[in-house]
Amino acid sequence: MLGYADLRVSKSSPGRARLCDAIQEEAVNRLIAHIRAVQPQVIVTHDAFGSGHPDHVRTHEVVRQAALAAGIEGVRPAAGRPWRAGAVYGAAYPRSESAVLDALLARPEGACAQ
Repeated sequence: MLGYADLRVSKSSPGRARLCDAIQEEAVNRLIAHIRAVQPQVIVTHDAFGSGHPDHVRTHEVVRQAALAAGIEGVRPAAGRPWRAGAVYGAAYPRSESAVLDALLARPEGACAQ
């Protein structure tokens, strides 16, 4: 959505920076503008553990900051009128399942689960 690449999906955004390598403030500002434009009722992101994936951990951080800031009058006024989602959820699963998910995510690109 914001054009950042994913470490494990090389074709996700060729030539673009990974979210975990991007300047966090820039990513937050871009997401504030998106939240204000779309005006979501609910935002779902990764939990703080982010399945152990650095891009997912950064996603959690950026979404939490942007979701809060998007609703504050005077913050980034050029990004549109303030908007606060009704809820922000962090999708979570047990750490014990990380190995299972890692195995699934490590499949070659284009491979689908059977």
